[in-house]
Amino acid sequence: MADYQCGACGARVTGDVLVCPACGHGAGTRCANCGYVAAKAVFLGSPCPRCNSRAHIPRPEASPWLGILKVFILVGVLVVTGELLALWMGEFHYPATVTGPMSTARVGHTATLLPDGRVLIAGGENGSGPLASAELFDPASGTFRATGSMETARTGHTATLLPGGRVLIVGGQGNSGFLDSAELYEPATGRFSATGSMGTARENHTATLLPDGRVLIAAGEANSVDLASAELYDPKTGTFSETGSMAIASDSHTATLLADGRVLIAGGRAGDPLPTAGLYDPKTGTFSEIG
Repeated sequence: MADYQCGACGARVTGDVLVCPACGHGAGTRCANCGYVAAKAVFLGSPCPRCNSRAHIPRPEASPWLGILKVFILVGVLVVTGELLALWMGEFHYPATVTGPMSTARVGHTATLLPDGRVLIAGGENGSGPLASAELFDPASGTFRATGSMETARTGHTATLLPGGRVLIVGGQGNSGFLDSAELYEPATGRFSATGSMGTARENHTATLLPDGRVLIAAGEANSVDLASAELYDPKTGTFSETGSMAIASDSHTATLLADGRVLIAGGRAGDPLPTAGLYDPKTGTFSEIG
């Protein structure tokens, strides 16, 4: 059993005594390496001022915080170990927030973030065929509610947010086949209205908003034939006009607006998946291959 020396009066007390009987002060701890008796109790691992040893023998009762610290350390170790184990097993995830269901089951629809934070879900299809219905998701309430329906049921179309907040719906496939029609959704009224039609019906195409406000409609397919043609929609006039064609016809490709205003067209398929890519230049209205 270790002896302790009172830091106030120097009296030595036994390890069973927590308070010096001479002056009423708490005793210190003894260095197990060199025998140094500290003036006050210290946490486990504090170096001895005489020999720099960390081999102290403090009594847990010397500091009530020591037991609390050990509990926190134990809990932390258990939590970290559990998370690392979950990550190793491929089950690491963050809690998901459940939100309300849509009013209509659908696939092949579009989802467009509106300026006010709501999301427009439009068209698509279910077991009964292409849909004309649309609904709005409100992130504030986590619910969906119906909004105006499109004039034409369609799936495989595109939806593009225009400057000013309207949404351009283009092409797709309807009950009567592939579509060349287009519509505009007005968030302020919740209604769709027809706008100009494309020169070529198409689905699985891309729609890219250009810096000047026009929308590039590129390639796609119709009647099992892949397309190389492209068109431009002008929201000022509500009309489509032809522009340069791609070197290789494709559908299901991607279109990305670059910082300099050009559009990168990548991949897609023409029967088989394609490794090709090209660039559209709005200044010249032409596509060029880049490999």
